[in-house]
Amino acid sequence: MLKNTHLLFCACLLLAGASSLPAASVEGDWSGTLRAGPQTLRLALHLATNGNGKFTGTLDSLDQGAMGLKITSATLEGNQLKFRLSAPAASFSGTVSKDGRSINGTWSQGAFTAPLAFERTKEGAAPPPVAGVFDDPGLERIEGTWQGHIIAGQTKLRIVIRVEKQDGGHLVTLQSPDQGPARFPVSEITVKDDSVQFAVKTIGGSYKGSLNEDSTKMSGTWSQGGNSLPLSLEKTDKLPEARRPQVPHLPYPYRAREIEFPGGQAGVQLAGTLTLPRKGAPFPAAVLITGSGPQDRDETVMRHKPFLVLADYLTRRGIAVLRYDDRGVARSTGNFAAATSEDFAHDADAAVRFLLARDEINHDRIGLIGHSEGALIAPLVANRNSAVAFLVLLACPGMRGDQVILSQTQKTFELAGAPADIIEQRLTAMRKLAAAIAIDRPLKEVRADFDQAAPGVLVPPVATPEALDQAYQNFASPWMRYFLRYDPVPSVARLKVPALAIYGAKDVQVIPELNAPKIRAALQHSGIKGSRVEILPGLNHLLQTCKTGAVTEYAQIEETISPQALNLIATWIFSV
Repeated sequence: MLKNTHLLFCACLLLAGASSLPAASVEGDWSGTLRAGPQTLRLALHLATNGNGKFTGTLDSLDQGAMGLKITSATLEGNQLKFRLSAPAASFSGTVSKDGRSINGTWSQGAFTAPLAFERTKEGAAPPPVAGVFDDPGLERIEGTWQGHIIAGQTKLRIVIRVEKQDGGHLVTLQSPDQGPARFPVSEITVKDDSVQFAVKTIGGSYKGSLNEDSTKMSGTWSQGGNSLPLSLEKTDKLPEARRPQVPHLPYPYRAREIEFPGGQAGVQLAGTLTLPRKGAPFPAAVLITGSGPQDRDETVMRHKPFLVLADYLTRRGIAVLRYDDRGVARSTGNFAAATSEDFAHDADAAVRFLLARDEINHDRIGLIGHSEGALIAPLVANRNSAVAFLVLLACPGMRGDQVILSQTQKTFELAGAPADIIEQRLTAMRKLAAAIAIDRPLKEVRADFDQAAPGVLVPPVATPEALDQAYQNFASPWMRYFLRYDPVPSVARLKVPALAIYGAKDVQVIPELNAPKIRAALQHSGIKGSRVEILPGLNHLLQTCKTGAVTEYAQIEETISPQALNLIATWIFSV
């Protein structure tokens, strides 16, 4: 899917990871400081062994209130320490000093890389203060979890405030579950009589409200980016859990094998899952290609796992499926930050070669299923690798990347209820930025334009310097520069194999009325029997049944993929 990557850490729990090498020399607590332009983030690293000579570890981002982010894998080879986290999709590689007191290396996350040094925390030293922790006794009155929502145009966003006991006070954080798992530390808070006021510096927002008599409800106004919206919050004992009824559970009626294979570039090792039906080998097979941003093999977004659901559906019907973590994400190695769609095409090509080496696979029936950017990548692979027999293109862009981004921007502001003149101002600024990248102007010149035009378009109008710098790192990344200039239509027109393109009629990220006609014309030009374009009513970019198609709906919808879309994919594959 088309979305931005962020430097901000996610405050979600991850599976603990392990390595096979002993790590006695790096066990213990470490502290470091990560600098991203004007932003400074204090990090605390905790490493231990689990008794079997294997690593466990967590990372704290003290200035973001993100605590206990679990390390998914770690290795110590000689004096080289490497560890990785899945959410955020980030990694560290560094050299341990001879005296074992420091580790100097590089932090990589999305399009961002920076030097990072850790030093051992002195034994008995007081823990550093955590952003969002306050010792105001008045916070006891509002201790607990509060939930409400704001409405802007057709967009409805849930807001969660947590006031949790911590050593030395209370940790106060804000989360918008419909926009992601990140929890932002409150930077200021005051509770006096029946008045509650707080600010969240990292997102440029603030709240003023009043408590009712029994302190179970607060009513007030949320202000951000020059806009003010009513926000009422009620105390709750338990937040509703996100139901995902389509996610399969063990035992599966098929075989699921953890696999690894060389990627499309030296030093890239891709990790994934191959699901195989129990009977009927050799099987037709599909390689799944994720959308934009650092994606795991399940294309996990807002607690949905679209590729897990898709792989399960197809494998139950006799189709083998290979899905894998993007390079540099989860258990795959490589540098995601430096990669473009072209690099990801080489990785998908490597996945096809992996299947060609397996006896369980019908080598004449290997296809590609790509979603969003993945649908843009699939034709690149098919035109180079004659082993590809079919394509399924889900929400495939049919315009050059800058036009896709502009149409996204316009639709997003329209759904939020922005006035037409404001939308045109935002689009004018966005056109200027996209054009600067598209003609490959020097990045120093682009940065000056970006700082002037981005507020109100890519970041809130009153964005902090830190948020502005993060947005620039994403916008000036190799991936974005490639994407803004790339037109997928010529590759689709050159296809020599059948392709099924599916769009959701309410998709606001790859808008069907703008993209589908161009892909339909390209497939007609290719003249391959069986190719077709389908626009499914009532579905969004994830092919969920939806109301408005807004991105903020994704988390609220229980359905992961429409059964209509799943059936269409499987039926078409068996028909060509």
